[in-house]
Parts: sequence; C-alpha cells; structure tokens
Amino acid sequence: MVGNDIVDLKLAKIESNWQRPGFLTKIFTEKERKMIECSSDPFQLVWLFWSMKESAYKCYVQKKSIRFYAPTKLECELLSATEGLVLFEDKTYYTNSKITKNYISTEAQHIRDAKTEHYHFEFNTRTSAKQSEIIRDELKKITATTLNVPFDSLSIKKNSVGVPKLYLNNKQLQASFSMSHHGNYGVYSIVNTNR
Repeated sequence: MVGNDIVDLKLAKIESNWQRPGFLTKIFTEKERKMIECSSDPFQLVWLFWSMKESAYKCYVQKKSIRFYAPTKLECELLSATEGLVLFEDKTYYTNSKITKNYISTEAQHIRDAKTEHYHFEFNTRTSAKQSEIIRDELKKITATTLNVPFDSLSIKKNSVGVPKLYLNNKQLQASFSMSHHGNYGVYSIVNTNR
C-alpha cells in the first residue's frame, strides 16, 4: 500500500495559521510539538509532519477501509531530513519526503523500500476538480503504457469509503496508488500495477 500528500507552502502560509492557539495541540503529539518548538524552521516541520501523517493515514485507509480523524494518534519520527516513520497503533509506516522551496511532498508505505513510481505536477489551474482530472489522466496514461492497453479501457472509481481504485475494462486492478493536490502542485504515487 502507498499513500501520499503534498503541501503548497506558499498557500499554507496564506491559508493556515499554524501558530494560532490550539492548532498544534489538536494536530501534533507532545513529542512532535517539542520538536517543532526547537526547530530552526518550525513552519517547514509543521507541514512536513502534516504530510507524513496524511500519507500514512491514506495508506491505512486503503488497507483497512476505515476513515477516522485523530491526527494525534499518528506519531512522526524523523530518521533524516527526508526519511521518517509514522507510528499508529501497532503499525509502522515508512515515509520519504521531497522538500522544495515551493512544496513538501511525502509518500508513505507499510513496507520499507517498496518500489513505487511518483510524479509531481505544477498546475496552470487552481480549480480543484480540474487538478484531480489532470492527475487521474496522467495516472491512467502511465498505466496504459505499462500494461500496453488502451487509455480508454482504464477508469478510476472510488470505493465506499472514498479510496480511489483503478479498473481495466471494469475489472479492478491490484494496484495501490495515491493522488494528492494542494494549491499549484500535485503528485501521484503507484506501486504494483498488474492484471
């Protein structure tokens, strides 16, 4: 399973006041808050932890088909500037992040070093529906090429809890993937595309 998330840092500065009273307590564990407070760049660490939690959450929901809202139950640990762990119940999710001046993108997996492909996008449109369509189409293009099937034979449909699934001629493929977009940026990650 794979999950991902992306944060447009410029938009996060405008739309999210992470310094407002109660925000950090609502989202982060005590250990994470201490790391943020001691960081030389607390803004960046807030959004790195956020993207790590979101990525691990998406990975969990793909496997368990259960949605919940409890960000403080997912705890982040950093192994390096870009690698980390998210611990939740008895599960460990391995994360790998890309940090640029424009965005932070994180991919989480339940297996360390699983082979994935991920693609980042910079959009010309801020319309969320159009961004989703662009990411879905790009994911279908790469899958069509990989499987040597027509683009139109592929579709993406959400299951009962809103997790997107990939279909070939209305038959679900055994592919784990995740799509995210925020502000001007998007990403998708995919693992194990097969029939």
